[in-house]
Amino acid sequence: MKSMKGFCLILCILVLVSSASIKLSMAKPWSGSTIYIKSDGSIEPSDAPIVTSDKVTYRVTDDIQINITSSWEAIVVERNNIILDGQNHIISAPEKGGKVVRALRLENRSNITIKNIKVEKFNVGISLLYSNNITITGNIAENNSRGIYLGYSNNNTIAGNIAENNAIGIRPRFSNGNNIHRNDFIGNQIQVSSMESANFWDDGSKGNYWSDYLGSDADGDGVGDTP
Repeated sequence: MKSMKGFCLILCILVLVSSASIKLSMAKPWSGSTIYIKSDGSIEPSDAPIVTSDKVTYRVTDDIQINITSSWEAIVVERNNIILDGQNHIISAPEKGGKVVRALRLENRSNITIKNIKVEKFNVGISLLYSNNITITGNIAENNSRGIYLGYSNNNTIAGNIAENNAIGIRPRFSNGNNIHRNDFIGNQIQVSSMESANFWDDGSKGNYWSDYLGSDADGDGVGDTP
């Protein structure tokens, strides 16, 4: 009898755990219009899944699917000297290459870190325009028209990211002195499309991973020995 009671208890626990897992898997992402981190440190709209306690470090608390009928961008950062930590959440558009232009836009910004965010199905995943001293690290840009875009943006660090299955992995345009290293460029139709830009593609010891690289690394230092 005791063994039967024990079996029933275990079965009930398994059912409860299974039900909780199903509910979690069915959870819908937050959906709404463009989210702004304003120059005064406030966040709009008020129900956006981004929190901060000090107006320096901002954390994304839920997946985000932007409303394609009313918005051109998912998150626009208007404040300098901050950290935006995605905490491995996903920012997505309903369909690749639709009306929504950018997942993240930084324009005329400086001293910002963007980390741990996955962006997918946008025209541009992460966009830097006229921005300097920005660090982009630990992010995933997948299934976008352009994974990472730099326009007239200098002296930024793009390191430790994954750009996968985009039309263009990374697109520097009139952008110089950027440190772009230790990233994985995987299966993009065009891995890099650079225009009028001179940047650093290794940190002196390691470069980037290119899924279509056919050259050699004879000394195993992480930097290709043939172009």
